[in-house]
Amino acid sequence: MLKEGDIVYGGAPGQSGFYFDKATLEAANGSRQKLWESLQVLPHEKYGFRSKIQMYRVKREAIAGTGQALSPDTEMLGSGGGTQFFLSNYKKVLEPIGLQFDIGM
Repeated sequence: MLKEGDIVYGGAPGQSGFYFDKATLEAANGSRQKLWESLQVLPHEKYGFRSKIQMYRVKREAIAGTGQALSPDTEMLGSGGGTQFFLSNYKKVLEPIGLQFDIGM
């Protein structure tokens, strides 16, 4: 359960139902590759890993699927270990905070 006022982060451009927490972002130490591999997200064939992050505030309590990225296929998907949230109603419960910001290579 996410509570009103909680902060989550998502890749940009292109908002989806998947988000992650500040600890996951900080553990990547500014590395785009490390962030997305910790979440076991494959890079886009043409554009690679998403280069920007958007911060969001939770506007009201929301049920979210929550867990760690733990696929055993670490060779293909990356090391995992990052915390993810899935919100099917993200358009109703999240509002962006500030501008998108870059994450390094």
